[in-house]
Amino acid sequence: MNRSAGIDSEDPEKDLTFVTNRKRVWLKWTVRVIVLVCIAWGVFLVFMLQELRRDRNAVTFQSSNGPNWASYEIPGVNRPQTISVHDATAKIGDDEQIFGVVVNGKSRAYRVETMRDKLSHIVNDVVGNEAVTVSYCDLSQCVRVYHDAKSAEPLSVSVAGLLDGEMVVMVGGVRYVHKTNEPLRPLESPPPLPFDQLVPVRMSWKEWRTLHPKTDIYIGQ
Repeated sequence: MNRSAGIDSEDPEKDLTFVTNRKRVWLKWTVRVIVLVCIAWGVFLVFMLQELRRDRNAVTFQSSNGPNWASYEIPGVNRPQTISVHDATAKIGDDEQIFGVVVNGKSRAYRVETMRDKLSHIVNDVVGNEAVTVSYCDLSQCVRVYHDAKSAEPLSVSVAGLLDGEMVVMVGGVRYVHKTNEPLRPLESPPPLPFDQLVPVRMSWKEWRTLHPKTDIYIGQ
């Protein structure tokens, strides 16, 4: 007489067959899960290797010895808030260094100490109704002022990484070495840097405001 439980019967052979079949089903599904997990890991590893090769290829043209390349992106500060000479008196010392630009008679200063912060290495601004970007690398002490007289909107320039201690900037999807203005990957024949440049001025805040008493200044947040 069979009992209510599905595997409890008076026929031992049938019971053994049922248990064996259950084990086979369990084993089959276990193998399938393991195979799927292995495939997923394989796809992930292939993706990571492709990313590593892509980053490595970005600099192999530079040197057979392999330069130090760190790839990351930090957007530039866009049209920052500035303050007047009067308001800046209590916030910035006379001897502090600034970068100064003058466009169409409009003068503006940018506090060097603020721009040492990697989040403020690039300031995309509008001065005298023309696009001006002040960029500063605190490692190489290089400052550049990109300018587009035809645009009244800020340029789109960002930090794209470091190559052998030199800041790399991104413009229109192309990386350029900040200090030389040369494209990071010249073998791909990218376009030259699409902006003209103004001569950067660096002096003390006191000297600048004496020369430009109506100036304003960006000192950071």
